[in-house]
Amino acid sequence: MNKIPFLTPRRLRDYPRLIGIALWAAWGLEVLLRHGWLGGLGQVIGSDFIAYYQAGWLDRFHPDLLYDFQTQDQVQQTLTAPTPLPGLTPFFSPPHVALACRVLTVLPLPAALVTWWGLTLLLTLHAAWRLWYLLPPDLRSGPLPLPQFLVLIFSFFPFLVGWRMGQNHALTLWLVVGILEMERTGRPLLAGILAGLLLYKPHFVLGFLILWTVWREWRALAGFGAVAGAWVGADLALHGPARYGEYLALNPTLLGLLKTGGFPAFAQVTPFSLLVTLLPGRSQPLWSPLSGLWLLAGCLAMGSWGIQQMVSGVALRGADAREGKEPPALREQPQEPPRRMGPKIHPVWRKIYLAMYLALCRPESVSPRPTSGWMLALLFPLLVAPYTQLHDLLLLVPLLVLWAAREPSRCLLPTTVAVYLGGLFLPLLGAPLGLALPALIPVGVLFALIRCGAMRRDGAHPKTQRHKESLIFNC
Repeated sequence: MNKIPFLTPRRLRDYPRLIGIALWAAWGLEVLLRHGWLGGLGQVIGSDFIAYYQAGWLDRFHPDLLYDFQTQDQVQQTLTAPTPLPGLTPFFSPPHVALACRVLTVLPLPAALVTWWGLTLLLTLHAAWRLWYLLPPDLRSGPLPLPQFLVLIFSFFPFLVGWRMGQNHALTLWLVVGILEMERTGRPLLAGILAGLLLYKPHFVLGFLILWTVWREWRALAGFGAVAGAWVGADLALHGPARYGEYLALNPTLLGLLKTGGFPAFAQVTPFSLLVTLLPGRSQPLWSPLSGLWLLAGCLAMGSWGIQQMVSGVALRGADAREGKEPPALREQPQEPPRRMGPKIHPVWRKIYLAMYLALCRPESVSPRPTSGWMLALLFPLLVAPYTQLHDLLLLVPLLVLWAAREPSRCLLPTTVAVYLGGLFLPLLGAPLGLALPALIPVGVLFALIRCGAMRRDGAHPKTQRHKESLIFNC
């Protein structure tokens, strides 16, 4: 129930519509007033798509010059002639992405961009339709029918930013929704295959891979490995491994862009990007090793959390098997301490014992995967990756849908409103300051998930969980 007086149903319905109309009208005027490839505001239309297109062209004709910035600039200027571009939009993606971008060069650049916009629209509509059906029935039949859900997505400022630049955020949303749907319906192999197709942004797959590893979901890992092996293997067979070394060596250059004049550092959304924009420029030699440590710490934290969730799942499942179906009254009444047949076991040794048990037990004995795990996997690249852009905040849409489908929460509506408005106003506030203020959004979402108990295992109340663990170890 909404207890915030300002957030009336009418405002929640009408304000996103007004914001969407204003944003799309501004984009339409920018296109109508364009001069060649320069929009009415003087910015390049489809700048990121041009970078992908030139990467595909270089992969076809000059693969050894893929990461030569001077060559990239010459190709982009040639593609957009006679419009002179104000600067270079560099291509920083892995080499196998350039191999996939070859398909874009089948059409001329203008036709390819229009086709890409049409595909973006179709993928977004399909993903939104599938997400909408995950919402509770009272939301779908009440304040959030499908048209209003589409309004929220298309008026979300990060979506329009990605649309304007010709980004692949809609494809990312579609693949992520597919992964979640395959996991929900018990088809991990297909989930892994879709994750392999997401390898054009490796940091977006990392959270899923960590959970699948600690949860021993070998079929998902096999599907991912098959697609990743075929894709990367094809690139290695065509061009060799040298380009991957060049790609890895670009990390300091990529981080250095955050302090470069004219670069939109305000459109970065990770805490590390915010940290870099706050640090003085003379500390730049430390940024690359710090980013590696940041990523490693995030991976270890994610893996530890996944193991803890799996241990809790085994505890709950084992206790249920011993005591049968627990009646509701048992959760509400104080429990008599179970009779102890041996010495007291330290909690640390309990966790070690359960971890050893998990290593030997069959996968069928593990409880279904908690929704909170997939929520954290979606949030992972926005928190841990050193470089993630504003349009990637679209990943928060399926996260919020999973939260709504998991359980009612008084924090859900304020968090959703904060994400929506933060995606609009924080980039505007950060632009004159040169700060990556949108990084506050994923941090705030993580805080809300923890504060409101959304990171607990599904259906596991803390007191009930401790009681069930005691049944395993003390009986």
